[in-house]
Amino acid sequence: IQRVKTISAMDDGARMIITTIGSGDAIILRDGMVIHGTWKKDDVTERTRFYTSDNIEIELNRGVTWVEAVPIDQGTVQIEP
Repeated sequence: IQRVKTISAMDDGARMIITTIGSGDAIILRDGMVIHGTWKKDDVTERTRFYTSDNIEIELNRGVTWVEAVPIDQGTVQIEP
């Protein structure tokens, strides 16, 4: 779960422009664990990397990975067992 800055595209489709360059808070769900950390992406040509609160890069498992971009200024994220 990647917390991101969003702004309206101001079009008829109610689309949002999502900022994915920079850094922010993240919650990673992997192997049955919840890891609170951060995401970082310095350039459009690089991939997003996720880090623990101790700034250790989190390795993602092989296979399908789902990243949910959630606006930092709207709503909350709640994870229930």
